[in-house]
Amino acid sequence: MEVIKKYTNRKLYSTTLSKYVKLEYVLDLVKTNQKFSVIKNDTKIDITRETMMQSLALVELSQNSIAAIIRGQ
Repeated sequence: MEVIKKYTNRKLYSTTLSKYVKLEYVLDLVKTNQKFSVIKNDTKIDITRETMMQSLALVELSQNSIAAIIRGQ
């Protein structure tokens, strides 16, 4: 299971890849049904659910923006 650490500067760090990742990476983990958890680095609190919701909101926002552009709004 992959562990992603979220730092106080809002950056996400994948301990598996040993590099910083974006919300899109979390979304890809959800889409491919991989097991992962996101923890706050300073408090060690599990924030997986909140991070998944953020990544899904990002996608919905992107789709709505694209639809608005197509409609000319």
